[in-house]
Amino acid sequence: MDKQKIEDMFSSAINERGISEKLDGISKFVIYKWRNNKSQPSFGDKLNVLYQLGKIEIRIK
Repeated sequence: MDKQKIEDMFSSAINERGISEKLDGISKFVIYKWRNNKSQPSFGDKLNVLYQLGKIEIRIK
């Protein structure tokens, strides 16, 4: 999976309703700022959100 696909998946994920109840350690206010481009999440934050939502999984080779 490339970086652009992760960016697209993240953008789609944060626009879902009720996402803050599904995420541990990320407040409604932070999600609001991300949605409205008031702050930019780190790439690690994007991966964390997608992982917590079950949209990606980690495999160890």
